[in-house]
Amino acid sequence: MTSGIGLLANTQINPVLQWPKSSVRSKMFILWTIESREALLSLDEAMRESFDPYLFLRDAYLQNRQYLIFDGNPPEPDFEISFDADFDADFEAAPEEEFEAEFE
Repeated sequence: MTSGIGLLANTQINPVLQWPKSSVRSKMFILWTIESREALLSLDEAMRESFDPYLFLRDAYLQNRQYLIFDGNPPEPDFEISFDADFDADFEAAPEEEFEAEFE
């Protein structure tokens, strides 16, 4: 996957587009496009199962971009997820009587 200027450069040196005969070049370009789409079909199921397809696609793109920028060795996040000691205490189930009394 490339972006910006890289995409322009790749289209200029793509062997499919360098074919001298126009009718052959067009047919090869169509096959190349179909193959590119076929490579993405496996991701359609993940998109359908996601809660928010836009967020899923955006996060996948950003993660892939970071992976490519750092040549497969992205840095560890500089934050740590930690919960308060009483985090679980806030979500303990209330006794059934108290729960019913709150909603009467």
